[in-house]
Order: sequence, then structure tokens, then C-alpha cells
Amino acid sequence: MISVLVKHLEHKAILEQPEMQLSIVEVIAALAEQSRAQASAATMVAISDLVRHMKKTLHLALGSKDLEVVKWNDKLRKAFDECITQLSKKVNFPPIETLSVIFTCCSLPFLPLLI
Repeated sequence: MISVLVKHLEHKAILEQPEMQLSIVEVIAALAEQSRAQASAATMVAISDLVRHMKKTLHLALGSKDLEVVKWNDKLRKAFDECITQLSKKVNFPPIETLSVIFTCCSLPFLPLLI
């Protein structure tokens, strides 16, 4: 279910709806938190896809001066962070959590909240 939702984030109709993106990412985080599933290749792929999608989504809003876009960008970034953290806990391998944070910080240096 989580993999399907992550793939759904990449649909072009969803890319234009920040509210829907935020809702989907929050649902993925809640499912990951409540899930009893253990580490699997699907979980690792979901983490990878989320990091890639987060980078792509936040880069699209990079140059925006619109305060509303900046607010949604911040909410979405926090939701992605929570979601990746919850999925990383399922993998039960601490370096994965560390790597997700490092990749996020390194690939998104333009976010002043991360500094």
C-alpha cells in the first residue's frame, strides 16, 4: 500500500496540487508508523522514491516569492521528513535514518530551515 501511494505522488495531476501531496505524504507516514511490516526491498525503494520526489517537488517551488507557496513548501518538507523517518524506523538500520537526513540536507541546501 505504501509503495502505491509513493508512486501516486509522481502523477502529474498530483504534482499541481500541494494540498493533495501533503495529504498523501501524511497518510504514508501514518501507515508506516502503524504498520507491523519489517524491513524489505519495497520499504527501501519507497524511501528512495520519497527522497527523489521530495527533491523534485521542492525544486519546482525554489524560485517562488509567493508566501503561500513558501508555506506549503515548508509544510510539505516537514511531512516528507516525518514520512522518511517513519519508514526508516521500519528498516531498523540506524545508518538509513542518518543517510536520509544527509541526502535531504545535501540535496536541498536552499532551505534556510535546515541550516
